[in-house]
Amino acid sequence: MKKSLIIIVFAILSGCSIKENNNENNVIESNNYQGEKKFIFEEPLQGSILMVKDSIVEIYDTILSNPFSYELSRKNIEKIMFIPDSVNKRYFSEEYTEGNIVTYYLKNSYLIVYERMEDKRCLLLHTVIFDKGIELRNGLKIGLSRDSFNVIYPESKKYNNFSIMSLCDESKFGGVDCYFKNDTIYKIICWDTENGIAY
Repeated sequence: MKKSLIIIVFAILSGCSIKENNNENNVIESNNYQGEKKFIFEEPLQGSILMVKDSIVEIYDTILSNPFSYELSRKNIEKIMFIPDSVNKRYFSEEYTEGNIVTYYLKNSYLIVYERMEDKRCLLLHTVIFDKGIELRNGLKIGLSRDSFNVIYPESKKYNNFSIMSLCDESKFGGVDCYFKNDTIYKIICWDTENGIAY
């Protein structure tokens, strides 16, 4: 009787030990898998905070070759945003590229694009917006409240005391900077150097 009791107790203890080892292995495997998952998703999530520095918050957004909701062509720019008569133009030429750098004006705002000769495609260089009525993709515009901005980019709620919210992609070649005063956007600057044309 004593022997059989000892054998039963030993079997139970051995089983517990094996089970604990299996649990440890499962935890290790699970942790390893979670560690690997971090490396699978290298690109930041849309709207995530990339950096916080000097009263500027950088937010990840894939916008940036064209922050407007339509293709940048002369026809679209003149029709939707700007007064066609107020255009300054200068010729730009390099070994591999020819075209015009065109500046469009509207009251206190302006848009500078590079218009390529071969396909008449406009590439964004620089935009400064002070006037209402010029809306970017995602609904960003002059007069937008901080609460509405936070709806578009929920992670920004933690930084409501910051005066500049800067949207940028992983390349850092382009950006949209939103300037706040009294919790309202009063200035937007868009810039793009991805096309290799410094302005």
